[in-house]
Amino acid sequence: MTSFLDCLKADSPSSSDNTNKVQVNDRQRSTALNYARNIQYHKSMQERVLDLIVNTVDLPSHSNADPARPLASDAALFKRALTLFQPKDYDDIILERNIYEKCGYALCPKPNLKQDRDLRDRTFRSMKQGCKFRLNTKEELDKWCSLECAERALFVRLQLRAEPAWLRSTPTEDVRLLEESGQKAATEDLVGTMQGLALEEPLDVDLATSLQSLALDQAKKNVIQDRIHALSIERDKNRSTEVASVTATGIKEKETFENPSAPSVPHHASDSVEGYQPRNLRLGQQAESKGYNDFDMNT
Repeated sequence: MTSFLDCLKADSPSSSDNTNKVQVNDRQRSTALNYARNIQYHKSMQERVLDLIVNTVDLPSHSNADPARPLASDAALFKRALTLFQPKDYDDIILERNIYEKCGYALCPKPNLKQDRDLRDRTFRSMKQGCKFRLNTKEELDKWCSLECAERALFVRLQLRAEPAWLRSTPTEDVRLLEESGQKAATEDLVGTMQGLALEEPLDVDLATSLQSLALDQAKKNVIQDRIHALSIERDKNRSTEVASVTATGIKEKETFENPSAPSVPHHASDSVEGYQPRNLRLGQQAESKGYNDFDMNT
């Protein structure tokens, strides 16, 4: 016959059950926190993408910008935004810019074109890369200011990832502009030319790029040195001209050969009115100076 204490021990939970409950609670708490972090990251990335869309719609920063040679700040902002964009985000930017009558390419300040209604499908060939792309409808042609900007915009769009930015496990590679792809092709041509030389080891693209950068840096240094030399020569010429133009000056007292005398008042000066003498007075003075009297003048 079991005692009352044994029944209580049987009904009370064991230490292993308490441990399992604590583990379950910790796992549920960790799952909830992880889910909350994912939601917060999702919201923050969406807000960042929306801000970049607004900033991209306002590009370029100057109305006279050249889409073939954009400003470094505009190009950096555009490429930074493209690393987070999906193709649909890029299409929204094009649509938003067309609403404001801008070219769909973000680095172009020109207005978009209005094509003819009867324009049919056409196939255009890129002169730089040789790739073909088709603009099927009039709406597609109305998005751009020229075929060059359409080519630039489509070249960029092909590099975008369809996966949302908040779900990407690996960082997105830098998006290249169409003009930058031409520079890379020139670098690869330089590599091929140097590999054709009698060298023991082939050169890679990074080494050729380094050689190009060194050559550009040396050229910049030479230009700076030439400017400094020209400025120094010009400064020496100006200094010599200033020295030659300076003449020795001295103060010399004027020599006088007569004793100073007090100023004298002319005769009949009291008869003048503010320095002017009436005609009768002048005639009388002239007669006195010649020895005439009033009787002679009347006769």
